Amino acid sequence: MRISESLHGVADILERSIHEGRILGGHLYVSHRDDILADVGFGDVVPGIRSRAEDVCEMLCATKPLTAVCVVRAAEDGLLSLDDTLARWAPAGAAPKVAAISVRELLTHSSRLPNYLGPQVYDLSFDDYLAAVFKSQFPDGFWEAHSVYNIAQGWHLLGWVLQQVYSLPLTDVVAETVLKPLDLTRTYLLDPGEPAKPFHRRSVEGEWVAIQNADEVARATRLNPAYGGSATLGDLGRLYEHLGGCLSHDGILRTTTMRQMITDHGGLRFWHGDERRPFGLGFYLSGGAGGLGTAWDPGSFGHPGTISSRCVVAGLCDPLSNTVVAFRVSSVGTANNDLFGKVGRAIRANLQLPLAEL
Repeated sequence: MRISESLHGVADILERSIHEGRILGGHLYVSHRDDILADVGFGDVVPGIRSRAEDVCEMLCATKPLTAVCVVRAAEDGLLSLDDTLARWAPAGAAPKVAAISVRELLTHSSRLPNYLGPQVYDLSFDDYLAAVFKSQFPDGFWEAHSVYNIAQGWHLLGWVLQQVYSLPLTDVVAETVLKPLDLTRTYLLDPGEPAKPFHRRSVEGEWVAIQNADEVARATRLNPAYGGSATLGDLGRLYEHLGGCLSHDGILRTTTMRQMITDHGGLRFWHGDERRPFGLGFYLSGGAGGLGTAWDPGSFGHPGTISSRCVVAGLCDPLSNTVVAFRVSSVGTANNDLFGKVGRAIRANLQLPLAEL
């Protein structure tokens, strides 16, 4: 399908950004009041190959809500409490301060767990990486002074907790809890047979080159619930549509649970020195929840995926207006964050929604 005429301002922004060479291309999904207004690719997904709605692409940290939803579902089923500490399942020899972290603290990024471990995620297997986290005797000075976004370790620990309580691989837990019930057939924690389309950046020579945080074999076979998933933008949008619906009627989550997920738990900083942003259980909240500008209603929720603090993918639900946006650009550069904000504001303007700048 084409982008609906009702989103003419958005289409103009995307076409101009491609024409000016600011971005390579990308994908857009927008639904409003249960009507799909966009589910399209624009520009190139990789150099020389046109973007299509059915492209399966890397999602980076926009993958995190899948695990978060499974954790709170496990709490609904009585398999764990959000206030359980890792000590309930921790292996022998676990560092006391790591074992003392609660499930809730992981979901809200308030554990103050350091981002620096030593080995990078793809340097070790999933199990070996977790063993290193549990054994890490971080000096007191390494623990964060404030609630700061934890890129990898926290979500590996949450994935490990789910494997303990369900006695199943995390891929099966996510499939049975979220993907199959919602018919999200193009969402994966591990690469499908065809590798997911990567992001690109300009080389010093001006060419678009792929950004690889791991070789294809490692990324295809090494479970990474923190930023290793892939999906179509349509699947990402449909996930947020269902979660938004859970606020008015029970779905894969009860209404009371979904409301808890989008209640601010004190906020966090994405980077040191960054302003504190409202954060629930696995989701950013309020204006800017998905990196799509600050014009969204305070009740909105979402999650971005970033590279070097630049937004490259985001999902967002604004329940008040019954609007869902999923947006991805195929490339990363200095224009990204500004573009995401412009697209978010243009969508609201085109749909004649109030601009609630915060």
